[in-house]
Amino acid sequence: MTKIYFLLSTLSATFLLSQKKDSVNLISEVKIDAYKKPTTFIASTKSVSVVSENLLNQNTPERMLESINQIAGVRMEERSPGSYRISLRGSTLRSPFGVRNVKVYLDDFILSDASGNTYFNVISPELIDRMEIYKGSESGDYGAVTGGTVLLKTKSSDNLSTNLSTGSYGTFNQSFDFSKQIGKHFLEVFQNYYQTDSYREQSKVKRKQIFIKNNFQYSEKGILKGMIMYSDLDYQTPGGLTLEQVNINRKQARPKTAALSGASEQNAGIRNKMILAGLSNEYQFNHNFSHFILVQGSYVDFENPFITNFENRFEKNFAVRTHFNYEKMWDKISLAYRFGFEGGMNDIFVKNYDNNNGFEGNPQNFDQIKNTSGFYFLSQKLNINEKFFSDISISLNSNS
Repeated sequence: MTKIYFLLSTLSATFLLSQKKDSVNLISEVKIDAYKKPTTFIASTKSVSVVSENLLNQNTPERMLESINQIAGVRMEERSPGSYRISLRGSTLRSPFGVRNVKVYLDDFILSDASGNTYFNVISPELIDRMEIYKGSESGDYGAVTGGTVLLKTKSSDNLSTNLSTGSYGTFNQSFDFSKQIGKHFLEVFQNYYQTDSYREQSKVKRKQIFIKNNFQYSEKGILKGMIMYSDLDYQTPGGLTLEQVNINRKQARPKTAALSGASEQNAGIRNKMILAGLSNEYQFNHNFSHFILVQGSYVDFENPFITNFENRFEKNFAVRTHFNYEKMWDKISLAYRFGFEGGMNDIFVKNYDNNNGFEGNPQNFDQIKNTSGFYFLSQKLNINEKFFSDISISLNSNS
């Protein structure tokens, strides 16, 4: 009887608890911006994943690698501290340096240059509020990129935060972020300083960044956005080790050989100073027609002492993007068209010298390289009764 009574009382308790008011809260619907083509996540026809602020905050503030690698079909690598690759569905099978074959945008603005290269590592992870990752070639709105597209979003609501943290291997991270709606202006000021000695020899990283944006709602129909970002990145590259060298000392940098000096002797690393500034304007002529345009420019001072040479690059970049939009809604049908152009120019002066223990030696080769690329695009979006969705796009691409 004791056992029977115990079971009955347990069932009774469970029944009473079930009568309590449900404490579950409905979560907000996930929406994507899709670069000025907003839609609900469930209605998107694209292969897109969202890296939310909550997911980014699950990891240490100076890294976003672990957050991105939780997304199916996406792989982010850190070959040495501060050196990144992003692979969408295996798109970087041959990427000797940097982020290539993937288009990257920061809010309205374009981080990728006309050659297809993106200095992703100059961005502090703490600046990013969320990410949208489009896997595979979009062909239309983003051009014929082979890997996919990454949209980085900064703060869009009031925020005041500071961060100060230290850790092992000489790690120190400090950041400040202020964003607020002030009248017709939405301002954000972000600053970050990060450094670490890292685990291996010749693996130190130091990054300084400041970012300022102003979104000015000058009328009910128009919004003007301005942005300026400066980043100073300096990280060392230890080089690869053989299995025998790992067994001797896995912390060592690539040692010298009879023919070549080692990574430490040559002070191998990357020093990248970049400034990016741009303006964008979006204007709604009437309920159906709108227009968007952005112009931007950047300058990069890139220095790469390597084991066999010492490279200096001075890059000047200019880009423009514009498109006209038409949207029409009926009772259960919505239709949208977009026609536009995006293009850029990339002018690089490359100087290669011998590397004499981390200093420029005799000149090897100088080159002036110019890249121009652009594409016209036309896209259509159709929604019938929230049951049938189509997104059709076509683009004409040019690269020289």
